[in-house]
Amino acid sequence: MKFILALLPVALAASKRRGCTPGTFQCEVAPVAGWSVCDTQGAWVRGGDCQSTEYCSMNPLNGAPYCIPAPPPTEECSPDTWLCVEDDNGWAIDVCEAGKWAEKVRCPEGQVCAYGAVRGYPYCTANPPW
Repeated sequence: MKFILALLPVALAASKRRGCTPGTFQCEVAPVAGWSVCDTQGAWVRGGDCQSTEYCSMNPLNGAPYCIPAPPPTEECSPDTWLCVEDDNGWAIDVCEAGKWAEKVRCPEGQVCAYGAVRGYPYCTANPPW
């Protein structure tokens, strides 16, 4: 028993060096929205996919991933509202101008659109909060 307990700190330290802590989760956006779980070897393994109308969001209370319905884009909109949009070319930020959605910013390749904590404004990031 002492031998097993003596190796536990070594195993935990090795798992952290590999990139993740076993039993933790993270949301992903590529190839489709979904989540990964850290296996016992400290490597990320795909856990599941969200539906095409959903995105992955981490619950801050329990650290678990959930698939949340994405708000549907509408043709009409309210002035000064912003929207993250994903299409075949990647992510973009749309803004409502004269009651219609118009692309304002195209996120650089490898980045996604996420909603910020301050007033919910969208932004492009390589490190989404989910």
